[in-house]
Amino acid sequence: MGKNLRHAGITGLLAAAACAAALAQAPAGGPTDPAFEVTSVKQNKSGVLGMGGPGDRMQNGQLRLTNRPLRVLIREAFDRRRTNEIIGGPDWVDTNRWDVLGKADSGTRAVFPMLRTLLADRFKLITHHETREMPIYELVIARRDRKLGPSLRPPSDMPRLQITFGLFKGTAPIAMLTDGLLASVVQRPVVDRTGLTGRYDIELHWTMDAPTGASETNAPPAPPGDAPSIFTAVQEQLGLKLESTKGPVEVLVIDHVERPTED
Repeated sequence: MGKNLRHAGITGLLAAAACAAALAQAPAGGPTDPAFEVTSVKQNKSGVLGMGGPGDRMQNGQLRLTNRPLRVLIREAFDRRRTNEIIGGPDWVDTNRWDVLGKADSGTRAVFPMLRTLLADRFKLITHHETREMPIYELVIARRDRKLGPSLRPPSDMPRLQITFGLFKGTAPIAMLTDGLLASVVQRPVVDRTGLTGRYDIELHWTMDAPTGASETNAPPAPPGDAPSIFTAVQEQLGLKLESTKGPVEVLVIDHVERPTED
């Protein structure tokens, strides 16, 4: 899929609030969920490690996803940001890859609910939500005097928001930084503990080639190239810090799934 916005997993804001209690077990697609008029599911045996292709699309009632593991399809169907929040399932959920096609009326925009219906129908997928204690990051102000970094400033006339590979630039609330960007890059929920309110001019440059995990002491590894890791960039450029801890995370649990009949 290339080094682009979707490759980084930045497709929108992550719902970071955990459920207070487990929800009732239910099929992935409920009786009121919309469905595609035409579907096709085939196992992809190309052996290619990457996912997707130039013909992939998820809009206007049309869906084409190629070379996806089922866990990734589930993540996309439920609009999740990270596959590690999809729990359970047999080994083939991660090892087998699938090409999925769905077609509906061109004016239909509810593609995600239709994909959930497809997974329930073709893969017999049953899931439920629950809350588990999992690793998270807390975003805090790095300095005791609460002085912010040079790239986190009061709002001005900065151009519209830009989010590209290794760049976040624009005027935005801290919540967009934590939920929309950082959680996708570090592959964990990020909770805002800065106490900063309102909007700020934010300019953050980092390398996506660096490891996205922190050590036990929270010391980020030195990345290759000139750009810093996301951990170093957040601290040096914004005056903030990502601290590793644990907290409640809403996860989706796979209760039942079957290999589909291909067509």
